[in-house]
Amino acid sequence: MANIDEYNITRNQYSPMASKGWGSDFMTVLFGPMAFFELPNNLYAILVFNWQNGRVYSNETVGNADFTKREYEDWYVYYKKIAFVFGWNF
Repeated sequence: MANIDEYNITRNQYSPMASKGWGSDFMTVLFGPMAFFELPNNLYAILVFNWQNGRVYSNETVGNADFTKREYEDWYVYYKKIAFVFGWNF
């Protein structure tokens, strides 16, 4: 029987962040708070704020159409979206 550790099912080994590559091992994470408010007359409101992380590519390679040829320098966090939901429970 084959050992599962021998098989790579992702591409995270091709150009990892540690080697300043395009960051195949880079994970994008969307995060932020969510608030739920119960209002009178069976109404409710939900408020969500989201931030996400992104990659900073080098000036020399940022325009390359093939992402495997871009060089990764650093990462950053940016504001992604806000959501407001208003509803009625019936």
